[in-house]
Amino acid sequence: MAGIPPLAGFISKLFILFSLIKSSFYLSAIIVILMSIISCFYYIRLIKIIFFDKSTKYIHFRPVPLGNALIISFTFLFLLFFFLKPTCLLTLTYKLALLLIFDW
Repeated sequence: MAGIPPLAGFISKLFILFSLIKSSFYLSAIIVILMSIISCFYYIRLIKIIFFDKSTKYIHFRPVPLGNALIISFTFLFLLFFFLKPTCLLTLTYKLALLLIFDW
């Protein structure tokens, strides 16, 4: 997200900037660059806080209620299944879209 050079966020921002400059949207390209600089400041600050600042507070963990644990588990398994096998979801949405278009 911060746009660090070897990662996907940098490549995507680079392609967006190239397309903006190629289409002569110079003001939009400048705004994208300025917003990227501001967001990098916040991302780097967050990394500094997480990894380099010493915490004076202690974290106390409480057990999760059974209902919440079941909901979290079901949601995680649902997302994991569709991440590993997305064709089921794509086929379902395709058929629903056809159903809406042709109004059977």
